[in-house]
Parts: sequence; structure tokens; C-alpha cells
Amino acid sequence: MEAASMRKVLNWLKNELVMVAACVMAIISAFFVPPSRAYLEYIDEDVLLCLFCLMVVVAGFKKVKAFELAAEWVAQKSRHIRQLALGIILLTYVLAMFMTNDVALITLVPFTLIVLEKVNESRYAILIIVLQTIAANIGSSLTPMGNPQNLYLFSRYGLGLSQFLLLMTPIVALGGILLVLSTLLIEKKPLPAMENMTSYAMDRKRFFVYCLLFAISVLAVFKVIPYLWAGIIVTFFVLIMDRRLFGQVDYSLLVTFIGFFIFVGNISKIEYVRDFLSQLLNRSEFAISVLTSQIISNVPAAVLLSGFTDNYRELLLGVNVGGMGTLIASLASVISYKLYTKAHPKLSGRFFKVFTVFNVIFLILLGAAALLLLNLLKA
Repeated sequence: MEAASMRKVLNWLKNELVMVAACVMAIISAFFVPPSRAYLEYIDEDVLLCLFCLMVVVAGFKKVKAFELAAEWVAQKSRHIRQLALGIILLTYVLAMFMTNDVALITLVPFTLIVLEKVNESRYAILIIVLQTIAANIGSSLTPMGNPQNLYLFSRYGLGLSQFLLLMTPIVALGGILLVLSTLLIEKKPLPAMENMTSYAMDRKRFFVYCLLFAISVLAVFKVIPYLWAGIIVTFFVLIMDRRLFGQVDYSLLVTFIGFFIFVGNISKIEYVRDFLSQLLNRSEFAISVLTSQIISNVPAAVLLSGFTDNYRELLLGVNVGGMGTLIASLASVISYKLYTKAHPKLSGRFFKVFTVFNVIFLILLGAAALLLLNLLKA
């Protein structure tokens, strides 16, 4: 019994490694800056509340199978394997812009595995899922609600939507073009006719309500309505419609943010640490944010580095482009890896190699494009 409990604890620690690390760093930093009311000022409650609203609403969309139905439609319209791959990758790319990269992959990667097995083309699963993962990380970069680091930086620097889109659109557009070109590696082998893969119909009324709640959450992101009112409205309607959705919220992400808020707030008060990080970032905010993302992933990198620089352009581009590269550069990538290796454990090594090759290529190309863009903006 004790051995089983220990395994559960170890598995939990493994799955929540980033959250645990954030909490540990927050606790360690408290020895240098004793707890006080100032800790409350570190925490950006607007970001946490908006994240909560978006996660609840997206859970509602998943509950009514909206994303699966969209993916099924793409599969049924595809005439050959390359077209199927392109459709799935672009759907992931677009979906991630609005529903986060994590949700896009959690929803569509299992669907991809099922469809490819059904048409006897599982040999393309690794390549397609790797490109899906890159598509999710690139697509989510376009909007403030596409991923947690964007939402945080959008709020942290008080950016306008036009500012954000003008900065990120060139990189996201180039990434989309590269993804389309990458599908040329897949042959145009005809697919057999696919029957309807589901036996359910979407609850249109609930879907419509979730669309309204999503719109309210987005308006809160853009500060059209107060965050608090958005939280109250979303909570009220979800309590009435399906309170079980609250159980599907990624609370570990919220705790992770709190941990990093406290850690960054504390170390920013330690003079020699603050000076060291500030001097480091002065050399190249973009390069440092890309490299930091490779080691600790882009969400904590964004929270950590934002406390020591006002150059939002370099940091925003750095943590988004830095989502490619290593497997842990974006936690969404870990989701794809786990989903694939769970279905094909013997091919985990091959997946890792293909993932690394394509991610490094995209990192180099988009990194070069981002540097060129930054230079043009400075000119």
C-alpha cells in the first residue's frame, strides 16, 4: 500500500513539475524577503481571473464536442493523406489562436491518432503530430488569449490589441507558410471514404451560451468590461448549466502563476539579483528569453523576465518563438509527446528525434525572422 501511494505521489510530482518548482522557488525566496502584505501586490489577480474564465469556457466547448466535430468535418472533406494532414494541422493552428495551444493539442492529437489508424496511415502519425504541435505553438502566439504567457504579458505591459497583432502577425504568418510547405513531405495518396465517426449531435443551445461566455471573457482581456464582472457572469452561468466544468480547470497552472509571481516579486527586491538579471537582459532580451524558454519553458520564462525589462517586443517575440526547440520549451509540446507515446510507447525515441529536428528548424527560421522584424522596428 505504501509503495502504491509513493508511486502516486511521484507520478503527481512528475506531472506537476513546473508547479512544484514554482512553489519551491517562492518558498526559498521567502527566506530572503520575509512574507508580508506586499506579497498580495505581487499577484496579478486580473490575469488569474481571466485565465480561469477562459479555461472554464473552453471546458464547456470540449464538453459539447465542438472541436471534435470540426476535426471530423475536415477528415471527411479530405481526398488524400496530404490534404488530411494539412487540414488537421491548419485546424490546430487556428484553434490554438482562440482556445489555447494546450486545448488544441489535447483535443486534436487523439483525433489524429484515431483517424490515421482508421485509414491505415499511422506511419505518418509522428510527422503530422509534430507539425500539429508546432502549429499549436505558432498559432497560439497570435492572440493574447492564445497561450498563458501572452495573456500575462498583454496585461503586464498594458498593450493594445493593434500593438499585439502588428508585432506577432508577421511571425505567425511565416510560421503558417512553413507549416504548409512542410506537408509537401507527405504523399498525395487517396483516402478511402470515411463514415461519420460520431453518434452524437452537438448541443447547439449550450454551444451558443459558451460562445457568449467566451466573448465576455475576451472582452475582459481587452479591458472592455471589468475582469470581476466577467468572472461573476461566467461562474453564474456555468453553475446553472454544468458545474462539473469547474473540475476540469487546470488549477495547477493558476498555482504555478502565483508561485512565480511571488518568486519574481521577491527576487526583484534583492538588489544584486535584480542588477544581475537586468544587465543580462540588456545584452539581448530576445536571445535571453529564447534560451530561458528552452530550459524552464516559455510561461515561467515570461513571468520571470518581465520583472526586469520594459522591452515587451523582444520578450514577447522571444518567449513565443522560444516555444519551439526543446521538448520542454512549451508545456503544450509535452502534451503531444505524452499522448503519442501512450499510444505507441515503443516509438517514443523516434518521436523525440523527429520533434527535435523540426522544432530546431522552425526555431532557427522564425528566430531569424523575429530578429529581422525587431531591427526593422528599431530603424
